[in-house]
Amino acid sequence: RSTLFPYTTLFRSARLSQICWAFATMTAAEISYLKETGDVKTLSPTHFAYFFFNRENDPLGNTENDKNLTDAYNPEPWYNSGGNIYSSSQALANWMGAVTEEKAPFNTEFKAYDAKLAYDNYITGQNSIIVDATDKSAVKRAVSKYGAVVTSCVSGYNHKHSDGTYNQYYNGGADSNHAVVVIGWDDNYPKEKFAAKGGKYSIPKKDGAWIVQNSWGEEYKEYRISYEDTSFAYVGTDDDGNDVKSVNALDMQPAESYRYNYQYDGTAGLDNVSLGKDSRIANVFCVGDGDKILEAAGFTTFNDGDTSYSVEVYTDLKDNANPESGKKCATLTWRQEIPEATPLSLEIMV
Repeated sequence: RSTLFPYTTLFRSARLSQICWAFATMTAAEISYLKETGDVKTLSPTHFAYFFFNRENDPLGNTENDKNLTDAYNPEPWYNSGGNIYSSSQALANWMGAVTEEKAPFNTEFKAYDAKLAYDNYITGQNSIIVDATDKSAVKRAVSKYGAVVTSCVSGYNHKHSDGTYNQYYNGGADSNHAVVVIGWDDNYPKEKFAAKGGKYSIPKKDGAWIVQNSWGEEYKEYRISYEDTSFAYVGTDDDGNDVKSVNALDMQPAESYRYNYQYDGTAGLDNVSLGKDSRIANVFCVGDGDKILEAAGFTTFNDGDTSYSVEVYTDLKDNANPESGKKCATLTWRQEIPEATPLSLEIMV
């Protein structure tokens, strides 16, 4: 069975840089929003990458000097610095994008952008769904629902078949150095197409391939990755040294959906804390003068399988070092079936 969704957007080329992760993220965001609303403007991947490594303090002033820096011992310009599905998801949740290409034009010179464009967003992240890529059916469901998912792979094993299609089958050790977007699949894609002329590449044992959109310009805009490719969706290892393979689906919303975003993460989740059963964690925010309505609360979990959690809201704290020293005005309990960065809807005057 072959399934290809008609939501592909503008092809651009990141080949002169190392920001394929930003191109893939913006492409998936475009496709998801297009699928949901029927219309979308072209997003700026270079804006997303530039402000990821050259970020401005958030509009509420809560993340001053909290930023990502390239390695001081081996400094690289922002356009030669890598990223991944986790940090990209957190950046969208922090409103570090997405801005239209009309406002922040793509250019191959990789010039700096005006600081005023940092949070001049067109759409922002609402949900980021991390899907276990070892579950082929789960990946297909995510592509079906959101139109596309971001994935990683190894580049350099892509070759052109005599019928004009580009195909990749890598069967070495788990690794990745490139990001692309899965836009469909073909369960019956012939395994023989992964063999290049002269026998340079081996052939998978079974038919089947993911259909991916690339960011290397018109010539390499689309290709197939074998279901048996060992680099597909590889993002690293867990604490026990086991390979982790995940893809990322994005659910976007209009930038005007919420007026304020109270948060302290200027580095886009490059660090995290481990919580045991019944653990608790809190943030304390000063909302300033005047009444405001708390409409949503968002956080990220990376637990495998089902996760249960509750959110409690306290106001008028007597001691900012004690988040429970105020008036408890709301409790919301939630059960999540898959890891996800998601806002919980609330309607509370604070």
